[in-house]
Amino acid sequence: MIGMPSAFALGIFSGKFILYLCFRKACGLF
Repeated sequence: MIGMPSAFALGIFSGKFILYLCFRKACGLF
């Protein structure tokens, strides 16, 4: 029960990080 919110937050953080990398790559192309 305690590990659930942290895993959820970690998923959100990794998702934002992946979006950030994709955004940088897209900006690099243009």
